[in-house]
Amino acid sequence: MSNTFDYSAFLPSETAFLQASAKRVRALIRRTTHQLIEIGDTLAEIKSRMPHGQFTAFCNAELGLELRSVENYMSLAEFAKTYPPALVARLPARAGYKLAEKSAPADTVAEIMSEVSNGKLFTASEVKNRLETAKHAEPSSTAPDIAYLADRLLNALDVHDVGDLVLLLGTATRSTIAAFCERLQQGLEHRRSTTATTLMLPQNH
Repeated sequence: MSNTFDYSAFLPSETAFLQASAKRVRALIRRTTHQLIEIGDTLAEIKSRMPHGQFTAFCNAELGLELRSVENYMSLAEFAKTYPPALVARLPARAGYKLAEKSAPADTVAEIMSEVSNGKLFTASEVKNRLETAKHAEPSSTAPDIAYLADRLLNALDVHDVGDLVLLLGTATRSTIAAFCERLQQGLEHRRSTTATTLMLPQNH
């Protein structure tokens, strides 16, 4: 195991107690993460059986869970389909949530999970910092063509909508912009789902 702690200041009996306690806590963390993966799988099954728009209300009323927590559990469960659940379970839950995010660079995630398999213990903060460093190091070529995107928006929106968008991007906080992007993504997914359903319906001739 690459993580080390200096026990030189402790008596042998204290060292033995601390090491045994650490082993027990690590086992409990693994058990907890395993349970969260199972919760995520169950939530995904529930969602698949729910009419559109009812899942969040169900989670609030029946489970006392906010949408963010639900999404974390389901993302962790999905992540455990990419990497072995026993390996994912070595991570604290918050570290697992970070690695399971769709925006997490795949190469960095693979590097971290390789280190985990070799015995490295990560805190959630360490994982977050590694991922953020990797994101900032990504080449700018992954960004969209700004001029092309602006032209498309100008063609699609009226002058008032463009003005509102400029105001939002110029004055909003990062969290507000993130919430705006998330709402757009939800709308896009709903539109795609609606379009797919329409295409599957029999056509009247």
